[in-house]
Amino acid sequence: MNIEKKLAEWISSSGLGPTASLSVPADRPNEFITVERTGGSRGEFNDTAMLAVQVWAGRRSRASDLADKLARMLPRFDDHPQVSSCVVTSIYNFPEPDPPHSARYQLSVQVTAKTQP
Repeated sequence: MNIEKKLAEWISSSGLGPTASLSVPADRPNEFITVERTGGSRGEFNDTAMLAVQVWAGRRSRASDLADKLARMLPRFDDHPQVSSCVVTSIYNFPEPDPPHSARYQLSVQVTAKTQP
């Protein structure tokens, strides 16, 4: 199971609003979410992924609100049949340093999933 891809699909279908993808869209919408694996460990039966989930918006207050809503939703990702846990370990303001300087919040998320169906 590709945890990044599954989490992006789950977020996009969650009803939160912005869609999620694995990279910044070439034609950037005003609001979107990116999911990136930043580490973790993979064994024969389990994959524990550390993920950076970034919420982008036009205003910092909007990015913060969306990030807070997402943080409350993410533990329900463990409803996926292959996911045994989904934990938000931190959330913080992470403004984009380069133009166009979008507001952005980052959630650090740990997901443990089965490597086999």
